[in-house]
Amino acid sequence: MGLAIELVRLILSAFLICLFARVILSYFPISYGSPVAGVQRVVGAVTDPVLTPVRKIVPPLNLGGGGVLDMSPVIVFVVVFILLGFI
Repeated sequence: MGLAIELVRLILSAFLICLFARVILSYFPISYGSPVAGVQRVVGAVTDPVLTPVRKIVPPLNLGGGGVLDMSPVIVFVVVFILLGFI
């Protein structure tokens, strides 16, 4: 039982690192051919299956002037931290 819990904690922690990387990378323009673009694709592949359903429930907020604030990463961060607290 202890090994399974540690494995779940490890997976959730790795997911949080990917989610954090996704948020940070979203602030920078990344060209298609750069090595960072590959990292961005991997991070997106890991986080999109969780973020997409959250975005359907809480759509990004239109800030006007072309700005958009996506709250889904914040919501997922909070939920995962709560889960880690219970484990």
